[in-house]
Formats: sequence, structure tokens, C-alpha cells
Amino acid sequence: MAEEQSRSLSTPRGQRIAGWSAVSISTLVAGFWGFWGSIENFHEGWYFTRLWRNLVLMLVQYLSPMIIVIGLSAIAVRWRRSALPIFGAIAVAVAIFFHGAKAPLVLIAIPLVVVGALYHFGLPEPRRWALRSVVCLPLLTAIVCGAYPGWRAIHRFDDGNYGARFIAGNGVALMWAPAGPGWPSHYASWTRAQQPCASLTADGRSISDKPQNLWRLPTLLETAGPDRG
Repeated sequence: MAEEQSRSLSTPRGQRIAGWSAVSISTLVAGFWGFWGSIENFHEGWYFTRLWRNLVLMLVQYLSPMIIVIGLSAIAVRWRRSALPIFGAIAVAVAIFFHGAKAPLVLIAIPLVVVGALYHFGLPEPRRWALRSVVCLPLLTAIVCGAYPGWRAIHRFDDGNYGARFIAGNGVALMWAPAGPGWPSHYASWTRAQQPCASLTADGRSISDKPQNLWRLPTLLETAGPDRG
């Protein structure tokens, strides 16, 4: 402890500022992805019947940006000389992948190089607190922000009735189509989802060759409820 404090005090002020600036940026970015990922996971994910599949989906699709930022930041704090080559290589890969596009270059590639340089030339002393910042704070953000949405998702009730249902609540009363072609098994854009919806037959279980215009997609207000509109 004494040695660490001594090293921190002997570190030039400019290097400490540069190092902690990089740590702050990394913590904020990872924290944002932790917040977004935990909220979205329980908003549009967590629909499998098996727990392990929900956990894999959460880690791979929703929390992977946070995990990647935490991992890269921890490496940069621990081995600062590797920061600029690693962040620079990622920036070059982004520039190549989005070749000709200015937005990814300005919003992703250049900031990566800047943060990598801050890590490379800076010294966020004491390093143990820097590691705690880039690792613990984003994880804590994800846990806190996902606690209530997770509680709601886990306590959802499924009565197994997937037929046509009239459901009223939150100021909205709608007849929902039964399980069938009106329930896409994969992601579909709003425009693409309108096509089978317009061609659903009256019982909602088959697609007609011609538009029937008996069913429609719910609006954002209807799905979210008036308290979230």
C-alpha cells in the first residue's frame, strides 16, 4: 500500500490526468452499454423457456459491448504500452469495414486512437482503483438498471393459451391474433411486418393471397401503454 501511494505521488501530474481521463471515458462508455444492455435484454429478450439460453442471449447480444469495453480497458490499465497498438488496430479495422463513411471514422475510429494514446502515455495511479473503476462500476450499473426489468420478466405469467385474445389494460383494449404467421419467428422491420399482417385471414391462422386488411400492427403507444408514451 505504501509503495503504491509513493508511486502515485511520484507520477507526473500530466500523466495522471491523461491516465484517469482514459479511465473515465472507458468507464462511461462501458457503463452506458451496461445500462442499455440490461434494459434492452429484459425489454425485447429473455423469452426462452430455458434459463441458460436466456443467459447466453443476454451475454452475447446485449452485454457483449460492455464486456468488450471492460476487457480492453482492463488490459490497457494493466499493460498500458499495449493500449495504443490494440486500440489503433481496432480503429483501423473500423475504418476499413466502414470504408468511405465519415460517421464511423469520426465517432468510433478517431476516439479509439485518442483513448489508446491517453492510456499509452498516461498513468492512472493508483492502478487498482483504475481497475475497479473500469470493471466494477459498469457491472454495478448493469445490475442496478436491470434489477427491476429482470424481476418483471422473471415473474411474467404464461397460461399457455396462444389463441386469439382480447386484452384490456393500461387504457388500451385490443384483440391480438393467435399464434401463427402473424407472429414472426425472426426479427422483421415495421414495413416487412405489415405485409403478412395485412394478408392475415379472419381467424389469424393463415396468409391469404390477397390483402384482407382485417388485422394491423399495434402502435408504439398501444404496446408501451399510456404511462410510457
